[in-house]
Amino acid sequence: LGSGRNRATSNSARVPACTSQFDLLAMLTYLGQVVRGPLNRERPGYTKLGQLPGERSIASEDVLHWLMDETSKVEARWVFESLAQEKPSLLRDGLQEAEEEHAVMIEKSGGSLRAEPETLACPSRPEKGLSHQPSGDVAVGPEMNFETKQIDAVVTTVGSDRATTVVQFASRMWFCTESEDELLLDVQRIGNIRGTTEVHYATKDGTALSGVNYLAEEGKLTFLPGESTQTIRVQLICRPQWDPILEFHVELQEEGLEGAVRGRYMWQARIKIMNDDTFPSSRFRQEIQENRLEDIPPFGLLFEFFKLCWHIPVLRKGTIKTALVDQVHNLRFGLKLLVSVYLIDFVFHGDADDMDVTPSGGHKSVSPQNFAGLVACALAMSAPVLIAHFLDYSKLSFKVGGTIRLTLQSSLMSMFLYYDYNARNNIDPGTLLMATMRDVDRVLGGGYMKFLTLAKCLGHLVVLLMFKMLASSIARTPPSPAVYIMLFVFPCTLVIFLMFRKRAMHSVLVNQQEKEDKLVTRLSEIVSEYSVINAFHQRPQAIDSFECAIKEHNSASNDFSKVMLNNSYFVHWVEHIVSALYIIFRGMAVVNGTCSLGIYLLDISIISSIGQEAETMYEVLVDWQVVTPSLQGIVRLMNLPIDLHSRMHMDAIRRQESREKSVADLNHMSLDTMQISINGPSFRYFSGRHFIFHGSVVLKQRSLVMFVGPHGHGKSTLLQLLASALIPELKEDKIGFFMPAHLRVLYVQNQCIFFHGTLMQNLTFGVPSDDADAHIDRVDRICERIGLDPDVRRHLENGTEILNWSSMFSHAQLVMLNLARGFVFNPEVLCADRPLLGLHDATGKQVLDLFREFIQKKGLEQAESSYGQSRPRTLLMAGCNREGIAYADQLIYVTDDGMEELTQQQARARIT
Repeated sequence: LGSGRNRATSNSARVPACTSQFDLLAMLTYLGQVVRGPLNRERPGYTKLGQLPGERSIASEDVLHWLMDETSKVEARWVFESLAQEKPSLLRDGLQEAEEEHAVMIEKSGGSLRAEPETLACPSRPEKGLSHQPSGDVAVGPEMNFETKQIDAVVTTVGSDRATTVVQFASRMWFCTESEDELLLDVQRIGNIRGTTEVHYATKDGTALSGVNYLAEEGKLTFLPGESTQTIRVQLICRPQWDPILEFHVELQEEGLEGAVRGRYMWQARIKIMNDDTFPSSRFRQEIQENRLEDIPPFGLLFEFFKLCWHIPVLRKGTIKTALVDQVHNLRFGLKLLVSVYLIDFVFHGDADDMDVTPSGGHKSVSPQNFAGLVACALAMSAPVLIAHFLDYSKLSFKVGGTIRLTLQSSLMSMFLYYDYNARNNIDPGTLLMATMRDVDRVLGGGYMKFLTLAKCLGHLVVLLMFKMLASSIARTPPSPAVYIMLFVFPCTLVIFLMFRKRAMHSVLVNQQEKEDKLVTRLSEIVSEYSVINAFHQRPQAIDSFECAIKEHNSASNDFSKVMLNNSYFVHWVEHIVSALYIIFRGMAVVNGTCSLGIYLLDISIISSIGQEAETMYEVLVDWQVVTPSLQGIVRLMNLPIDLHSRMHMDAIRRQESREKSVADLNHMSLDTMQISINGPSFRYFSGRHFIFHGSVVLKQRSLVMFVGPHGHGKSTLLQLLASALIPELKEDKIGFFMPAHLRVLYVQNQCIFFHGTLMQNLTFGVPSDDADAHIDRVDRICERIGLDPDVRRHLENGTEILNWSSMFSHAQLVMLNLARGFVFNPEVLCADRPLLGLHDATGKQVLDLFREFIQKKGLEQAESSYGQSRPRTLLMAGCNREGIAYADQLIYVTDDGMEELTQQQARARIT
C-alpha cells in the first residue's frame, strides 16, 4: 500500500492518493455515512477531520488526510477494526483491489518498491473508484474470514506487522459447588491463531486451600494452529463439614508464554466454591430450611456448632492445648489439698518424739524432720505458680477465641454480600450488626469457651475424688460417704432445677435481645436520617423515639437480671445447707476421735469446692441456654438464600451462548463482533413491582447505547440486569438477554458512595494497586479531563488523608468522581445510570465526549502498546437529554409496553 506521506500536508495543496489507497480509505466514508449515520464536522464525539469548507459531508480526501496526518495509531486502528466488523465485505473488496494495484506498482518499478512500502510514490487518482452506493448490511461471521495476506495488509496500514494474539480466560468469575468432582475452565486465544501458542498455568490459594478444598494444578496449554480454546481441569474436594463461601485463583503465567500475550485483565480466573451443607451442619437441614429453629433442641444445635469448631484444625489444636493447661491448674489445686492434710496431721500434730523441749519456757523446738517437711510443703505450694504463670501466658496465643470470632464474623459478612435480592432487602441492619458483634461474642464466650470451662470443672471434680481417696488412705481414716454423694447429687439437682427454669429464662432473654436490636436499629436510622430530621426540624421527636427504645431495653434487661439473680442464688442455698449439715454431723466424729482433724477440714474444703464447681457448671448450662437465641440468630443469617447459585446458572448460560455464537475464523475476532442482545428479561422487586421488558433489540459492541423513555419505566432496572447487578427471573433456562461471557461489565450508579479510605483508594476501588490503571498520574488525568478542579484533585496525592468525602464536595463533583471511578476501572462494558444528572450542559457535553473517546480508544488514558491486548469498549447509559441524543449510536426506548429502537429524530420527538 502506498503511504501518501510524501504529498503536501496543507489543505489547499493535497496530492491525490494512489488508487489502492483511495479505494481502501473511501470505505471509511461508508463506515460513517452508512453504518453510523451522517459523519460531518459537527458530529459530536468524533475527531475533527481538518479544516472542512462549509457544512459539506466529509470527502474521501478528508478521510485520507485525517488518517495520514492527524490521527494517532490507536485512532486509525479503531477505524479499521470498526470497518472490519461493520462492513467486512467492503474491506475485503478494498483490500483485494489494493493488493492488485500494489502488485502492478511493483511490476512497473521493477521490484524497487518492494523493500520500502512506506516511501511509495502515489500516482494520480484515476477516474474510476468504488461506487458510493452502500452495499447493504453484511452478516458478521464467515465473511470475516479474510485471507492471511489481506489481514496482514490491514494491520500493516495501522502500523503493526502482525495481529496481536491474546490468551485469556473465557470468563473472569467461575462458580461451582463442592459436590462437583472437577471444574472446567476455558482458556481462549483471540487474534491471530494461525501459529502455535504455549501458556503455563497454576492454581493459587485464596480462602480455599489446596489439599483441603481442591487439588493444586499446574501445567501447560498448547494451542495448535487453528485452535482457539483449551480447557483447564481442577479437581475439587468434597468435605462433610460446612464451609463459608471459599475462593481460589487460577493464573496464566507470563513466564514461558510463547506465541501470544496475556489478556490485559482476564489472565486470572476467580473460582468461588459454594457449600452444599447448612450451618452448622446438615443434621437439622429440614428445620433450618423451613425456618423452624425453635423445633431444634438447644443443646443439639449447640453440640453441632461445637463439632463444626472441632473440625477447624487451628481451633482443634488450640482447644486441646487449653484443656491440658486447665487440667494442670486442677492438679495444682489437688496438690494444695494434699499439702494441707500433710501439714495438719503430720507436721503440726505429729508424735511427740519428733519434738525437742527446750530448757527455757518449755517451748518445743522444730526437729530436722519437721523442718524438712515445712520446706517441702512451701516448695510444693509456690513452685507450681511459676508453671501456671507460664502456661496461662502461653494460652493467650492458642488462637481459640480469635479463630471462632474470625470464622463467624467474616462468614456473616460474606453471606450478607452474597444474599439474593429479597434476603438482602428483608434483613434489618440492626439485626446484622448485633449478630456480628453481640451474638458472636455470646456464642464465643458463653458457648464454646464455656465448653472448656465445663471440661475444667469436670476435671476438677475428678481431681477432688482422687485426692479424697488418696488423703483417706494416707491418714488411715475410713472415707465419708457424704462427700462422694455430693459429687453426684449436687450437679444433678442443679440440672433438674435448670430444666424447670428454662422456659422463663428463654422468654426474658429473647425479649431483652429484641429490645436491644430495636435500640441499635433506631440509632442507625436516626444517623442515616439526619438530613431529613434537620430539614423538617424534628430533632425532639427523634430524641423521644430514641429514649422510648432505651426505656424498653432497660425494662427488658431488668427482667432478665431478676431471673438470672434468682437462678444464681439457688446454687448458694444448696451449697450452704449441705455444708451446715456436714459441719454438724461430721464434726461429732472429730470430737469422738473417729475422724482426724485434717480429713475433716479437707472434707469441708472439698464440699466447698464441689459447691463452687457445681455453681460454675450451673452457670455454664445457664449460659448455654442464654446463647441459644444468639446462636439461632446466627444460624438464620448464615442460611438465608444467596444469589451465587443463580449467578452460576446465568454464567453457564452466557458461556454456552458465547461458544455457540463464536465463529472459528483464522483470526478468531468473532468475540469482538459478538452482539449484545435483549430478549424480554424480567425482574420483580421486593415491593412487588414487576418489570417485563417485552421486545427484542440488538446492541453492537463499540457503541454508545442510550436507554431513553419515561421515568419509572425500568431503564435503570434494565441497565442493572445487563450488568448483573440484579439477577433476572429464569424462564425455561433463559435469562432474557445475552452479554458475552468474556466481557467485564461495570454498573455505575448515579449516587456516589465512598468507603472508609483515602480518595485515591476510593477512585481505584477494584483495581489492583500494582496495576498501571491505578497509577496516580492516570487517575489525576482522568479527573482533570472529566472537569474536576485542582482543589479536588489535590486530595489524590495525600496517601493518609481519610475524610468524610461525601460531605467534602458538591453534588456535581460527586457525580464526576463517580464517573471517574468507572473510567479508572476500565471495563469492557460500562453501564452508567443517569450519568449527566446534576451536571450543567457544558460539563455534560464534556462527559459525553469522554464516553466517545472511551469507546474509540478502548479506555481512557491507556498506553497505545496495550491497545492490541484489549477488547472493544461499549457504553450503555440510562437517561439523556435531547441535546445528548446526537452522541448515541443506538437509542432504545423503554416503556412498560416494551422496548424499541429509535432513530435520533424519533427519539427527539418523544423526549420532552
